[in-house]
Amino acid sequence: MTGRNAMNKVFLIIALLVVSPVIYAQRSGEDRRVVNEDRGNAYIISAETQPPFSKVKGVSHLPQQFSIFFGDGWSSDKLRVLEISLANLFASPVGLSTDIMDAITNKNDARAGTFVEIAFSSTRGPVTDLVIQQQIRTLATTEPRPAMGSGTIVMVYLDSSLHSRLADLESGKHYLAYENAFNTNGTRIRYVVVPMDVNEKRAETVAQTAFLWAIVDP
Repeated sequence: MTGRNAMNKVFLIIALLVVSPVIYAQRSGEDRRVVNEDRGNAYIISAETQPPFSKVKGVSHLPQQFSIFFGDGWSSDKLRVLEISLANLFASPVGLSTDIMDAITNKNDARAGTFVEIAFSSTRGPVTDLVIQQQIRTLATTEPRPAMGSGTIVMVYLDSSLHSRLADLESGKHYLAYENAFNTNGTRIRYVVVPMDVNEKRAETVAQTAFLWAIVDP
């Protein structure tokens, strides 16, 4: 561990070689639910999605944030500054809106977590949700194992060279981010995917909204 808030840094080289079959999203009206590739339910965040402030007020604590930064772009000076903010979405009241502060105040929480950087190379098109799940599973079994579980939400940030796909939906065209969950080794892992190809200028706001929804969605 060094300098930057004692955050862990792990570098892995990953090549995306598998094209996942398309499962068409099932949505209607204002429903944010999407049936993804493993036929589970994911939830999209669009430009119209508002943070669930009233629902968050009803929870006793905020989950800890654990962040994964995919792609070589995070080594650039431009994204390096953004990375610090994205890894600590609620750690400091500076810059948080009054509504967010009102929703998260007096929670028994450990908001700021650790993060890892993963050099990710997509050789076969968009990064699908199944690929994201597989990389989280791999990381969860890598020593030293990061804390991932019911008390944690994993924030997955894709640099601007990586394009996200969820079922038949694509980032930028259909969503700004999405949140999902899966079970592995008896542990349920909740995670959020935020692609920078459409979010670089509004990444922090989108990530905060998605994180809060991940707390209260099924």
